[in-house]
Amino acid sequence: MKSNTQAQGALREALHNLPDVSAQESLTPLQPGELYVPDSHTKALSLDTTVVVGMRGAGKSVWTAALFDDATRQHLVGAGAPTSLEDAYVRIGFSNDPNYGYHPDSETLRGLLEAGLEPRHIWRGVLARKLAEVCDLPAPAQRFGEAARWAREDPEGFKELLGEASSVLKRDGKCLLLVFDSLDTTAPGSWENVRSLACGALEVALACRPYPNLRMKFFIRPDMAEDEGVFDFRDSSKLLHNEVDLAWRPVDLYGLLFHILANGSAGEVFRPLAERITSMTWPWIDGFYRVPDEVRGNEQTQRPLLKALAGPYMGTNHRRGYTYTWITGHLADAHGRIAPRSLLLALRQAAAITRERHPGHDYPLHYEAIKRGVAEASDIRVRELSREDYPWVTPLLRQLRDMTVPLSVGELRKQWTRPVLKEVLQISQEKLPPRRFASAPEGVQDIELLLDDLEELGVLYRTEDGRINIPDIFRVGFGIRRKGGVRPPRR
Repeated sequence: MKSNTQAQGALREALHNLPDVSAQESLTPLQPGELYVPDSHTKALSLDTTVVVGMRGAGKSVWTAALFDDATRQHLVGAGAPTSLEDAYVRIGFSNDPNYGYHPDSETLRGLLEAGLEPRHIWRGVLARKLAEVCDLPAPAQRFGEAARWAREDPEGFKELLGEASSVLKRDGKCLLLVFDSLDTTAPGSWENVRSLACGALEVALACRPYPNLRMKFFIRPDMAEDEGVFDFRDSSKLLHNEVDLAWRPVDLYGLLFHILANGSAGEVFRPLAERITSMTWPWIDGFYRVPDEVRGNEQTQRPLLKALAGPYMGTNHRRGYTYTWITGHLADAHGRIAPRSLLLALRQAAAITRERHPGHDYPLHYEAIKRGVAEASDIRVRELSREDYPWVTPLLRQLRDMTVPLSVGELRKQWTRPVLKEVLQISQEKLPPRRFASAPEGVQDIELLLDDLEELGVLYRTEDGRINIPDIFRVGFGIRRKGGVRPPRR
């Protein structure tokens, strides 16, 4: 049996080795020990849920890859996902991995649009080829362009293929699920084309609804879900009645943490500790240790577990905040949304700093190290936001460096000058622009539209007195000040 010091060291090392859950860039799934299905995500994985909305880092591409891989999909069922997935063929309509997913990439889609093909015909052609493959039926064409033209010129043939494939799937007790992810990358630099391609794919999904063995699922960003043009077709509301928000509640995030620790290098230390604290058995099911249901969604059961890892307070007493709520509160955006990798990164960095600066601390994580870890997570989150998804955010928030929030709209107008607004539009040419601001006619592009765009992203929010505030997860990374807030990292 390990001494308390050895156990603390093992847990600290396990926290330092938390997985580096970077953005999912392929259809290769995570390992089972890293894959956790929160109760709130079960409906998102259901075959009957068509639209799933999630911020960057919420797990859209993670779930796409997990659904696509046969072995991982079976593991999901054992971890709490709907059992109907066991009998599904899963294929990819669009993703960030066109070679493995075998679907048209953005260049192909641009060429098809320029050739005058409508998005709905493009996606009908993609669906037709997938159906022919899984049902062993004659393929309508060998190339995506040919398939799209066939779908345009022979709508009756397309409908016949849907009916025949549905009959084959029903006979075999199977279902085809066609998954779409990363639709915002279908047409880099053109929100208009992104909108039309997404709208066309959703229109095809609606046409499949009468066939119970044909289903399509879309993992989309919040700004796309808010765009009325994406759902500008008849009866689109039928796809939205069971829309699911891919959110991670604090209990889900800590459940993920406990799952990783229970199945990781320090599992032999963490599991006995967790079982003693919770008075519950952590069962071995389908090849991994499962977090008990009473722990997965119960804050009161989780708090003592986190206390054993990080102590009760963010200082020497409660006046500095309770660790359980402080961590997630400082990692949330303006909508209260938190990316799992932000939590894992913050705790991984905290473990490294504790090991270096506070090796004799009573807990595996020191509260000052947690603060620095959160600051590092903010820095990474800012890089993701400003370099990879929304580069137009950078010139705006860069102007606020060393200023103190909340700020009035008038103060923002002084900082967001005409050259800054021009840079916002120029920098958006290769990525999607601020939707409202960029769509407005020249001369009507007021910063109020930009504020609405930023608010939609969760980058800022309006206080009761009308001023503008920025949550710590973005404020710290951009070097913006707030009295009593987490300090920005030293540059």
